[in-house]
Amino acid sequence: MTFGDAATYWGENSAVFAGRETGTYRHPELGVCPLAIRTTRVFEYAAGWAQVHHHGSIDDAVALAAYQQAARS
Repeated sequence: MTFGDAATYWGENSAVFAGRETGTYRHPELGVCPLAIRTTRVFEYAAGWAQVHHHGSIDDAVALAAYQQAARS
């Protein structure tokens, strides 16, 4: 996966990265399929940096259904 088209937001003890992850996965029936995920990750700094939240969305309903089917098989 590649993370790009990104925006970074910095707070005093936090950072948010929002962008898109692109790559491929292998579907049992369709072979290699493209994957595009809109993603947000939130990190906080206490004794060190830690990821405290991650959200990802696949906007294309057909692509989402194919990915879910592959994940279940």
